[in-house]
Amino acid sequence: MRNATRRSIVGLTASAVGAMALVGMPSQAVAVEGELPSTPTAYVSWLEGKGEPGAAETIAQFKALSQDRQNQFLDYLNPDPPVDVRR
Repeated sequence: MRNATRRSIVGLTASAVGAMALVGMPSQAVAVEGELPSTPTAYVSWLEGKGEPGAAETIAQFKALSQDRQNQFLDYLNPDPPVDVRR
């Protein structure tokens, strides 16, 4: 009887530790609901349409960039699709 109780306690403890480890793990990244805009004007319009807190600040910072830097930023947001080299 004593061994059965001990096994139950050890089993419950192991389950609890495992569950806490899973809860503490970072979640997967959430995909964007579609492609991000690829032009500076479209990006600003997209941000305005989001209506999220901080959007106005982001728009002001984006507009303060040079045209080349704006395009470079958008290139980072919209990378080329990966190339399948297995073909």
